This record gives sequence, C-alpha cells and structure tokens, in this order.
Amino acid sequence: MNYNQIYETVDYSDFDWTEINREIQQPQVKKLETDIENGFDIQMPILVNPQRVNGKLQVADGQHRLTALKNKKRPVRYIFATRQMKLDDITRINSAQRPWQTIDYIKAYAKGGNKHYQRLLKFYEEVQDRVQSTRDFKPTKVSIRSVSYLTQGNAANPNTEKSRKYNIKAGTWEFRLTDEEARKNLNMFMQFSAVTDSCLTETFIQTIFSMMTNQDSFDVKRLLKQALSYPHMFYSCDRTQDYMRMIEELYNFRKLEKNRVFFRFRKK
Repeated sequence: MNYNQIYETVDYSDFDWTEINREIQQPQVKKLETDIENGFDIQMPILVNPQRVNGKLQVADGQHRLTALKNKKRPVRYIFATRQMKLDDITRINSAQRPWQTIDYIKAYAKGGNKHYQRLLKFYEEVQDRVQSTRDFKPTKVSIRSVSYLTQGNAANPNTEKSRKYNIKAGTWEFRLTDEEARKNLNMFMQFSAVTDSCLTETFIQTIFSMMTNQDSFDVKRLLKQALSYPHMFYSCDRTQDYMRMIEELYNFRKLEKNRVFFRFRKK
C-alpha cells in the first residue's frame, strides 16, 4: 500500500468501525449531509488502519464523514495510517475536532473489553431508568461521573496519587463495589429527592461521601431526618464547601447545645 496515496471507492461495505470509535452523533452527520447538498463536497479523506480486520478497512478517524457520504451515495476518499491506531492516537486526532466527552472514553474502553467500564455503562443505564421512573424527579438524567462515584463509595480528590490510579479517561478506572453496594448508595442519595432535585449531582455526592469519610460524627440518617423536617433549609450548592456549611447549619437546627456537631473540612 502507498501511505501517500489518496484512494477512492463507492464500496461502503469495505469499511468497518474500530472497537474504540465513538458512537455516531446524528446532528454532526446531518450537518455534513447539508454541506454536501449545498455543493460543499467533503474533501478531507477518512483515515483507516493499515491492517484489515475480518477483511474490512477499519476507520480510525472520519466515521461521521463516511456515514454522510454513504447516505448521500458519494465516493469516499481515504488514506492509510502509517501504523495501527490505538485509543490515544484517535483521541489526539479527535481533540482537534469535537472534543471527547467522558462518556466517549467510557464507551470506547467498554467496547475494547474492559469489564469495569462495561459494568459502569450497565449501572449507568439502570440509574437512568430508576430516575426516569421516579415520579416528579428532576433532572431526568444523571451524569456518568455521578454514577461512577456511586460505584466507588467515595469521592477521592482527583489531584491525589491514589485517585490518578482510577482515572476514568486513562482506562485505569475500577468499579470497586459490588452491584448491590452501588445500588445501596443510589438508594441512600435518592431518599433526598423528597427535598432537592440535586441529590444525584456530582457535587452533592462528593460532599456526602467526603463527610462520611472525614467527619467522625456525621450521620446521613440524621441529615435526612433534618432535611425532611425542615426542607426550606436545604438548598442546592455549586461547591462542596458551601454544601458543608449548609449541612452543618441544618444538622444542628433546633438541636440542644450538647447535641450539636461542628465539622471540619479535612480530617487531621
């Protein structure tokens, strides 16, 4: 093969996706189709791996262009990569186009056979179903990062060495709890849906796990009881520190002096 040559074909069946391609985003395909309809043909060749798999050319970059050209029955221009492209290579290529989102990395690693990411996606779907079936719960969708925290049982500081070991974008993340333990965490946070729509946000989950880990006197059941008794005092916050201040005030509201508890940001 000639790495410097641009090839052209209308045999769309000759192409296949790699196991780590992102899912096709239909709005992006529609935009490319509109460009084609308006006379702006796609000139940039798609990039394929040099080694065929099951007799197919695997697309390393350009799956949206290929899909649009196929839909419009236009010839596909392609070139060969000088080596077999891996996830890191494809990520760098795509970063110059539409940046990869967290969910893109997770789906890519799951497609590549990583069991931890496969379990995360399965639990993510379970959480979405649970939320959507819960009456009056808003928002109707929970972020994948929030779900990932539920499966680990804590919200470690992303800047610590320990946390880097579980970097979700680097492929080293682990589903550290059992499915039952993750569901138990989900149930715990869902109880707060009676007083807030933010019970499954990343910040709230991080705050509660941090307090459970670092505050010896913190009791989630006491906080929930206070929240249900005085819902007007429970409000959403953008930062963990603000949540802690709100929680401390609510936690001690109408409590005798001897029963009051004051929290610290970091355990000594």
